[in-house]
Amino acid sequence: MRKILLLFLPILLILFPVVSAETTIDVAEIEDKINSIAHYAEEYEVGNINYLQLNVHGHKIRADLNLMLGGGIGPDEWGRIPVENIESAFGPPTDYTNWVWVENKQMDKRFDEAMPWWEKIIFDGRKVQIIFHASPHTIEGEGGEIFKYYSVDLNVKFKERFQFDIDAILVEITSLITEYNLTRTRKAGEVLVRKMLEYERLIRNYIQDNVENCVEIVGGFFEPEERWPEQTMMRWKFSLYPGSDFDVEANFDMCEECEWHWVYMGFWVEGRGPMFIFKSPELHLGKLDQQIDEEYYWGLTIDELNQELKDTVFEIRDEAEKFDRTRSEDFPKKFFFNRFKIEQINRILDGKYNDVHQFDQSVARRIEAGEIEGPGGCENFGECRRYCEKRGN
Repeated sequence: MRKILLLFLPILLILFPVVSAETTIDVAEIEDKINSIAHYAEEYEVGNINYLQLNVHGHKIRADLNLMLGGGIGPDEWGRIPVENIESAFGPPTDYTNWVWVENKQMDKRFDEAMPWWEKIIFDGRKVQIIFHASPHTIEGEGGEIFKYYSVDLNVKFKERFQFDIDAILVEITSLITEYNLTRTRKAGEVLVRKMLEYERLIRNYIQDNVENCVEIVGGFFEPEERWPEQTMMRWKFSLYPGSDFDVEANFDMCEECEWHWVYMGFWVEGRGPMFIFKSPELHLGKLDQQIDEEYYWGLTIDELNQELKDTVFEIRDEAEKFDRTRSEDFPKKFFFNRFKIEQINRILDGKYNDVHQFDQSVARRIEAGEIEGPGGCENFGECRRYCEKRGN
């Protein structure tokens, strides 16, 4: 049956076009329809309607939008809106993507030509956030023909209630760092990494759920005297390796004019299918077989460190290409190790660019043992290094 449908699909699309060519797009009416969900969201927030009622209203608005844009609402023809109608209604896209859902194959597929997509936060309350999407879809014919279309959707996202004390978190992490510096055991290191990842994920999710107030939220973690003045930062984002069903993405942040000059290089994997092995990075981050020899890297010149960075970035790209061909199981571990290595080299480079010298670890161990007093009253390696990295100390 599926094969017969695919054979006749081109004919069906010609005889029964999915969208009328005479569809008139009333931008104001569509905008009012989208915004109407905010009224029901407010009713839900104050308890006048329950989630089921909110969902019913959302589904009705979603269906109305598809019809107003020239699409369908039946189980086999949901959406089917041409990109021209989406552009007329919503203007410039939010972004572009090469990953598109193939409806009749129930899978994501990479296409050479990127397709635009649209996204807008309609309502951002205490309990829920409602996001409008206009996303690309395709149908792939038996002979490889591709039929592209769009559908619109409203995504209701429940906000988690976060109760945390940033000062208590910092005290706990500092305690775990001290324990690791004293014992240098694998178990202590894994406990520290797991706890850091747990809190990092907690704070990140909280900020993402309240992205409109990101600056105020992060600013609230610090006292006024701890905050730096506004600074201009440069950012680049690109795909280091586009694979068959995954991408290795990279972004570089740099602040040359800051009081503390710094560069950040971040790498992550976006993908479908086998790349879901990256869903739990903490399993790899906490069990690295290799360690970074900081003393060795502190002994290198700036040029040598930059060459190490370049070689490591290329190694990530080459290992990704190898994984794309062979599905080698060691790629996740190598990826996370190289990412960790880049972070450490960048930290050392920041110190060298800012004329900061390494705080000797042997001295730190004597301070931790109580044999000598640390500069500025520091009591362990981490505290002493941070003290020495501050300008004027």
